[in-house]
Amino acid sequence: MTCKLSPIISVDSVELDVSPYVKVSVVIKGAFSDLLKDGELSEYIRAVCILSIYDPSSGAMVAPPEAILGTNKHWGDLEWYNSMGWDAYLRAEKVLPTDSAVFDIDLSDIVRAGEVITQDDKVSWNKTYLSYFTYIQVNTQQMAEDFNIAIADEYKGMAGDYETGVIMIGGVVVDSDERSFNVRDLREVVEEEPVDGGSCSP
Repeated sequence: MTCKLSPIISVDSVELDVSPYVKVSVVIKGAFSDLLKDGELSEYIRAVCILSIYDPSSGAMVAPPEAILGTNKHWGDLEWYNSMGWDAYLRAEKVLPTDSAVFDIDLSDIVRAGEVITQDDKVSWNKTYLSYFTYIQVNTQQMAEDFNIAIADEYKGMAGDYETGVIMIGGVVVDSDERSFNVRDLREVVEEEPVDGGSCSP
């Protein structure tokens, strides 16, 4: 059994940099959001943001990240995104859950900049599928070790409901009416080569 926290991390804005670098600004909503900013507990409480370049339509993985989170894997395995093959698609950052929390996530080791052709199999930053997952996590296991206390089973995994949303599909930012956050796109515009349809002689 696990204990669910009520605060939810909602994305307020996303900034896409020229390189595969993303800045995500969030707000924390929930009746107990102030409790999460308690100085004594802050060492064990983190706001988590995961960026995913996994395109569900590819079928490359058995199940999408939503399915993993739906099983509450993140409640017990604090860094599940680094295992089970997800390290090829996911990058995460943990920060203190403040009013103006900002996540700075570098995707350069799994996404290549622009249209530069390389020998690896990285997807282009201008053609990336990009989504996010956010939630509150409390490391009660570390807390138990530090204070030499026993943690009841229902408190060994503490996490809030996750929020998710799609930022880009195929490198194109989703329409504003399909998202609840602002997007600032600083990537270089890639001009497509004109298609030569040939000419016809009269």
